[in-house]
Amino acid sequence: MKKEIPTSFRKDGFDISLLERQGDVALYVKTRGLYKGYEVMIVRTHNKDYEPFNIKAGDEYLPCTSEWGTFGFTYADEAGARKKIKELLDKNEERATVGSSHER
Repeated sequence: MKKEIPTSFRKDGFDISLLERQGDVALYVKTRGLYKGYEVMIVRTHNKDYEPFNIKAGDEYLPCTSEWGTFGFTYADEAGARKKIKELLDKNEERATVGSSHER
């Protein structure tokens, strides 16, 4: 059974909760005390098993710190985060359309 991304977790003292997921794009809210921010993350899947870490092909994962800015993005407001989601989904749609037109 594949592991899916978490709906909530704690990292560096922040509580992080999934607000929404559209395809391979996830929107999380990140809170600590009075702070509230938003993180947009591209969900990816492992393409092979890594037995020492109990990772199986098909397991989902979120970007690590070094991948921020490429696969993860932080926003102070929900509107900015949702704009990024739309941008990422539009890019995915564009790639799918281009790919299918080359197959004809």
